[in-house]
Amino acid sequence: MSNIKTAVILAAGLGSRLGKITKERPKGLVEVDGKPILDYIIESIISQGFTKIVVVGGYKAEMIGKHVRAKKYPIQFDMVYNHYYATTNNIYSLWIAFARLRLDEGFVLIESDLVFDKEVLANFKTQNAIALDIYNPEIHLGTTATVNKDGYLDALYFRPNLPNKKPVYKTVNICSFDDDTVSTLFYMLDSYIQKGDVNTFYESVIHDMVVKKNLDFKVVSFENNWWDEIDNATDLERVTKYLNSKKS
Repeated sequence: MSNIKTAVILAAGLGSRLGKITKERPKGLVEVDGKPILDYIIESIISQGFTKIVVVGGYKAEMIGKHVRAKKYPIQFDMVYNHYYATTNNIYSLWIAFARLRLDEGFVLIESDLVFDKEVLANFKTQNAIALDIYNPEIHLGTTATVNKDGYLDALYFRPNLPNKKPVYKTVNICSFDDDTVSTLFYMLDSYIQKGDVNTFYESVIHDMVVKKNLDFKVVSFENNWWDEIDNATDLERVTKYLNSKKS
């Protein structure tokens, strides 16, 4: 098993919950405290020694490509396009990413609406791992999870379903797949796509792999790490306030 050197960023979505903010730009280029979300992510990736980034673009993807190339980041940059971003979900975007990935090439997967402490990515360089935080119903939406006694992912639960088992965790939408696991991930993704199931979440494939014992996903706790997800204007305001407070 070799160190993971590649990062995949999913950035194809419309970002419609941000309203007029994403009318002229993709969500990844929405500025938070004067800097695009995507820049925070890429700077974090570079700081932890990754050497390649694959971005899956869709909505206004040409703006992302132009922006990243203009920044001249010291890292190999590849981009692939989900031309069906308006009618597919992130399972299709992840499948599309394999146009720029080898089946023996591990990678860390990050969604383009996240901000986080850059140091946390060090946990995703050598193992199959998934980031989880304690579920807070006041701010968290989306996929939740349970963890087994050994600290590995037990199961995922999709909205509106919540696990009966406590504690309940929220997926942070950062996970990694080592080079021994990537081919299994691809073929399971491909089985969904070939059946025409393009409107589900890639987390469904992760859940299947865990249940079928094809994947032991070590949990990386984010309980003591700062992170946030920007889905709407309220999220954007909260993150901006936090970053401003760090300056004082």
